[in-house]
Amino acid sequence: MRLKAISKYNRFLKQTNGILTDNPIFSLGLAVPMVAAGVVGIRSGVAMVLLMLISCVPVIILAGFIGEKIPFWLRVAVYPFISSLLLIPANNIIDFISPTIFDILGVYFNIACVSTYLFYNIEKCVKIKKAGQKIKFAVLSWIGFSLSVVLIGFIREIIGKGTVWANPISGISFRVSGITFAFGGLILIGMLSATFRVIHKGILKWLMLSAENQSKAPDNNGGVS
Repeated sequence: MRLKAISKYNRFLKQTNGILTDNPIFSLGLAVPMVAAGVVGIRSGVAMVLLMLISCVPVIILAGFIGEKIPFWLRVAVYPFISSLLLIPANNIIDFISPTIFDILGVYFNIACVSTYLFYNIEKCVKIKKAGQKIKFAVLSWIGFSLSVVLIGFIREIIGKGTVWANPISGISFRVSGITFAFGGLILIGMLSATFRVIHKGILKWLMLSAENQSKAPDNNGGVS
């Protein structure tokens, strides 16, 4: 029974690949400098999520369908160019979040079109054979990125500033102002990455130990199951 649980857990991880496994930030380390320096709160986190959705996800899917018809040396120029054009509508949409959002994101808004997130996912999507799987890969990778970024922004804002979406939270006097700096973001990302790996290994270990104990347990006839 526990062996079935392990199998189900592994299938679940495979189906959510890009979120719980191969997470763009916590597993693969993609766009870490952008997140560490640009995402200092929930607002900037949501802005980064929308930025990647508008300027990167469509390009990743497009690249997946075009496949290797475009040689690699040309891909590294064509796809970032398309992504840079999508920064225009992204700018207009993200501007509604906050009048100072671009001061927070800084140069990282403009370099999203040449980020490791974009290049890695393009090459990964190109190698996927089925059309539906290409779209699923791009969407799950973005969801994994989004959840990670919002979590990082939430922790940095509430611990560093004592606010949520720039609204003060009463009863929170503990502050770690350094977490809002780039080095604080890098440390937080490293800690969260390590924490999630420990949790994953702990779940697998528990399932395996449970399966081993069950196999050693005596059955109804007095034998060992």
